[in-house]
Amino acid sequence: MLEYISKKTIKESKCKQIFTDVIQKVQKDIRNEGITFSYNLVGSAKRNMIIVYPNKPFDCDYQIFLQKNKKQLSPKQIKEKLIASFNKNLPKGFNPCENSTTAITIKKVDTNSKIAFGYDIVIIDANATPQKIIRHSENVYTWNELPDMRDYTSNLSKIKGADMWKTLRERYLQKREVQSHGKYPAKKSFQIFNEALIETLSVFSSKSEARQK
Repeated sequence: MLEYISKKTIKESKCKQIFTDVIQKVQKDIRNEGITFSYNLVGSAKRNMIIVYPNKPFDCDYQIFLQKNKKQLSPKQIKEKLIASFNKNLPKGFNPCENSTTAITIKKVDTNSKIAFGYDIVIIDANATPQKIIRHSENVYTWNELPDMRDYTSNLSKIKGADMWKTLRERYLQKREVQSHGKYPAKKSFQIFNEALIETLSVFSSKSEARQK
């Protein structure tokens, strides 16, 4: 069964601070290539909603929002340069980056050579509508549309109060549990979080309409 990791575990791992220290160095490196970007901890992790199997390592999901690409680098060049910079700036105890289909995957190894935690980092074109993400298959890199993420920021701002957050947490956990059994394996956790977000807003919208009748 999947479960949410405690705030204490997240804090003790220092995973958020480590990433911030590294990504800020990557930002400086990559600026020399004409690339500027912002970054964001994905909603589920930002709200202390990181899911994991009991006694298993956890992942934090981040998004890199590409803002400027002055040299018109290709998706392949962008991702490879980011990977090179991460590898250069990762502290001791991290494995080299893995070039996953839609993400840069980084793993922290503990003193027993076991994975302690990891990061999944996706690269998004901040200027595209709908959003596009770098994806590769058989060494072919493309910008892939994510139309379902169009209103994500606006929708997340509408989640207010304990009841709405409780519903969102329950629906997100249920969806990730279903995914763990093989359904929609290609979807990233931030997409599943967004689906749970939309469903939560729909539930509370229906309740509001019912009270007004």
